[in-house]
Amino acid sequence: MNFGQQTVRHSLRAIFLGIALFGQLLLANPVVAEVCATPLNVLRYPNRSGDGYTCYDNLLRQLLADARCAINFQDLGFTTSIRRQKMLDDGAIDIAVGLSKNAERERTMNFSIALGSNQLQFFALKNQTQWHRLSQPCDATMASARLLLPEAGYYGPVLEKIRTTSQCAKSIENYSEGPNQALQMLARDRADIFVATNSWWHRASDDAKQALDPIVTMASKSTVHLAYDKNRVPARFIQQIDERIQTLLKQIGPPCGLDTP
Repeated sequence: MNFGQQTVRHSLRAIFLGIALFGQLLLANPVVAEVCATPLNVLRYPNRSGDGYTCYDNLLRQLLADARCAINFQDLGFTTSIRRQKMLDDGAIDIAVGLSKNAERERTMNFSIALGSNQLQFFALKNQTQWHRLSQPCDATMASARLLLPEAGYYGPVLEKIRTTSQCAKSIENYSEGPNQALQMLARDRADIFVATNSWWHRASDDAKQALDPIVTMASKSTVHLAYDKNRVPARFIQQIDERIQTLLKQIGPPCGLDTP
């Protein structure tokens, strides 16, 4: 195991231990929520390889521990934010985590206070300095670039403007298998710039950090929340979970590699 892998493993271990300690605090102060009419279906969060569960999964279990509403955890495999939104809209689940607010979602969902934020960053190869001259979205420099954007998720108005304005870039494609796939496409000269979160950059390998430079002027930010079915999850329950989130933020800060809201 190299130094970078050890650092990632120690960082993840610290995150999980922090949430576990937070959970012990919560057990001494259980949620007092009104009884829900029916059990709430809550999505589980396995990792992409299917051999374990993510930090979000542990976080949800701690936040919902001892809730007076009955909780059914649903293990439906690895999910993108688009699939989570659809499952909430279809009534397959009642609570999910890791979603950002936007006008479309707020029509059918209620949201917790912010757990943290995804600080979005644009990346280019170090030796491709022409892309580092970007000054604002959709400027003349960006108009000549081939962009790669994450296939799923809402990351704030800057990225949404780019997604919906064809003149913003020479071409816009989505990547679906994570930022490492996007980095490979840059290395093969199939794209010029890609977008990923700061939390990925903090965990990136030494090779990735040697190859890439973040384009700081193009940062975009969106907050991350628990999302609730608007018709089935009582307001009092949401309020009490918000109080738990506030305790978490005071005790350990933003969980699961998120940035400060």
